[in-house]
Amino acid sequence: MADLSFVGRGGLRCALSEAGCPEVVVAWDAVGYVPQEGVTAFEPGTTVGAQLRTVAQHHGARSIERACAAAHYPAYALDLLPQQNSGGQIQRAALAAALLPAPPILIADGPTNSLDQETAYAVWKSLRAMHEGRIRAAGSTAQLSESADGYVRTLLESSSKI
Repeated sequence: MADLSFVGRGGLRCALSEAGCPEVVVAWDAVGYVPQEGVTAFEPGTTVGAQLRTVAQHHGARSIERACAAAHYPAYALDLLPQQNSGGQIQRAALAAALLPAPPILIADGPTNSLDQETAYAVWKSLRAMHEGRIRAAGSTAQLSESADGYVRTLLESSSKI
């Protein structure tokens, strides 16, 4: 089995099985991921709040209230099913879910695509404040692959081998 390892707080291990299929083992507190389509992060038959409570119960380093506030996800929407949220709301709920474990790495694929300009600004401002102004890199895959930050380039190069 080929093995690639990224070591950091929480740990992340990626491996290729003998058949060449990627096998990724990720500690919940290592990487937070926000998909481009936030609704894909949720099961359709369960309220967003119930799903966030499940994540918080097993992996929550932050409270649901703090994660939702950082993502600007409204508390009244916790009782809605994912498909009952607007596109912007469910995107912010997906961000809140990714923030619950307080991951040292957050990968967000267009986290503000479906947000209006004012809300998008507020979300980025919250993320910067939450990480004490330390956003290591932001941009497209092409922009990130040309980053001057060796850690970012290595992470991208390693993930392309999986």
